[in-house]
Amino acid sequence: MVEKGKIGSKIIRLNRVDSTNSYLKRIARALPEGTVVLAEEQTAGRGRRGRTWVGHRGKSLFMSFLLSSEGNADQMPLHMMWPAVAVVEALQSFGVTAGIKWPNDIILCAKKIGGILVESIITHEKKALIIIGVGLNLKQHSADLNGLPFAGSILSLTDVNLDREELLTVLLDRLNREYRRLGRNGAKIMQQKWLQKCCHINRRVAVFTGERVIEGKFTGIDEYGFALVENKQEIQKITSFTKVLLRENYVAHH
Repeated sequence: MVEKGKIGSKIIRLNRVDSTNSYLKRIARALPEGTVVLAEEQTAGRGRRGRTWVGHRGKSLFMSFLLSSEGNADQMPLHMMWPAVAVVEALQSFGVTAGIKWPNDIILCAKKIGGILVESIITHEKKALIIIGVGLNLKQHSADLNGLPFAGSILSLTDVNLDREELLTVLLDRLNREYRRLGRNGAKIMQQKWLQKCCHINRRVAVFTGERVIEGKFTGIDEYGFALVENKQEIQKITSFTKVLLRENYVAHH
């Protein structure tokens, strides 16, 4: 018997959908916690900052899952961090060594192969339903990613041809493991694991927030997942995460 509330306790498989996050948002109130939505194809996949997420039928993993929360806004960035750790650990078990770029990108060989998108709905009972989307490029060839210089896939970068169902099984296991750890006041442990997997720790970065650019050394994240950037001997905390863009080794032209 599948544990109630466990991620993957209910799986909805779709052939074609606008985006798994959008679909789940529309029907979330009628579904049990832990429900996973999987799609063969997305026609309007979304990233942060209103960007589209380009995917290819049969060559990507498109999934979203549903969690409930007490609606603490401080926890929202945290819900980007622990799934990213789970994704990187799942890939590692197949011999693929990926890293994390703050706040939500999965990086392999300096290319983006995936990301995490977190959204929420407040119910009539003032309870927050958290929807977490995971997108991963698995089997795209270089030609599929023409015109996307910063994008890659696991196959194009490593020649590893991952079976999507095998990856899904391992990923659900890792997601549940990290989520259970989080529930036992494991935010500090998650923070350390995230830092170990961050591909730009202690490197010079520029963070674009939409209002300003913060340049400096990326020194880590706090226990909520907010970025810490050292600028002129001061640590600046970046509490925005929905409209931010981080670039490494960025040199401003003054």
